[in-house]
Amino acid sequence: MRALGTFFKIIGVVATLLALLGLGAVLMAGNIIHIQDQPQKADAILVLGGSVHRAGHAAKLYRDGYAPLVYVSRIVTDPDAKILNSIDIPIPPEHEITRRLLNKGGVPDEAIRYYGEELVSTAAEAETFAQVFPDARRIILVTSPYHVFRSRLIFRQAMPDKEILAIAAPNDPFPEQWWTDKNAAQKVVMETIKLAWYAVGGRF
Repeated sequence: MRALGTFFKIIGVVATLLALLGLGAVLMAGNIIHIQDQPQKADAILVLGGSVHRAGHAAKLYRDGYAPLVYVSRIVTDPDAKILNSIDIPIPPEHEITRRLLNKGGVPDEAIRYYGEELVSTAAEAETFAQVFPDARRIILVTSPYHVFRSRLIFRQAMPDKEILAIAAPNDPFPEQWWTDKNAAQKVVMETIKLAWYAVGGRF
């Protein structure tokens, strides 16, 4: 019985250490995932799928003359949108919503390009875009603060001969003390998991 008690104590210590390591990884990730690049003149601006906040900042970068083209990915259709569309409650696909937001921000249709179909991950966006614009030298990614580090990493690995600049949409909220905000904390935890999964060969 004493040996069994010692065994459970060891298990408890190991579990506590693993939990502390996990917490440390999340805290460290939260401090680095939103570090962004400074915008520079580029061949194109990419609006990554996943948030309506991104299009507005992409439009501003276009108006400021950072790139002549804005690329929009066609990501996988949201399951809820599919259900609503099936009962004649039409929901525009995200790339169409992004186009409208870009238009409102001053980007004309002739400067907008689409790529991909039903792209399911940032990795899929990167791999597809690498084939769409092989002559590009510098690309600006516009994404959310919590997504900056991973998107830069993935695109640089998919396009090693290109310069990739990742910029966060400033209107996409991400408080400095992110652990005090439920939504931000959930995103940091998910990004940490996705980064770990990507490091071992997985793709989200």
